[in-house]
Amino acid sequence: MKEFDPNHLKWQICCCHVTTAAYLVGSVELLVATVVAIVLIPLSINAHGSESSQILYASASGIALIWSVGEVVLLCDIRLRHVHRMNIYVFVQGIVFILMLFLIISIFLARQLRHYNDAGEEITYSGSMFSIVMALFFAAGATAATIYSIYVLLLLRRYMDAEKKHMEVVKKIQSIVKEQSPLES
Repeated sequence: MKEFDPNHLKWQICCCHVTTAAYLVGSVELLVATVVAIVLIPLSINAHGSESSQILYASASGIALIWSVGEVVLLCDIRLRHVHRMNIYVFVQGIVFILMLFLIISIFLARQLRHYNDAGEEITYSGSMFSIVMALFFAAGATAATIYSIYVLLLLRRYMDAEKKHMEVVKKIQSIVKEQSPLES
């Protein structure tokens, strides 16, 4: 059996260990989710225009709050080495990411495409190509960041599995040595 080496290069991502990278990814995602929730909650309360805008903002802020809680759970699971929850987290993160991305792009496009007069009435729709391109760049960046974070979490899962198997082998060896020690005395 090959010896488990936690410092092997296969457990490195960029310049740090996979657990450190997972902590960084989780912390950054927690920060982003919290900021998004903090920004969207007042917007959902003070949404200008139709009721559908308020529902859109409220949905996005609710998903951001769920995302924040999920990130806190992820950080705790990394610390406590809960291997079995990593796949569930990756799946849920993908779903929440898709929903959040859809809602953010919808909000961004809705804000850019609607114009109101001084009385608060909607007057025109203008298809600004710049806002559409910016939304697409945002979506591409968010997609790349999510794919990277899922990669980090899957590598962390492999690391935790290898670490767990190594610890089981060490415990078996220790128990065999303890059983044989009294016999030699």
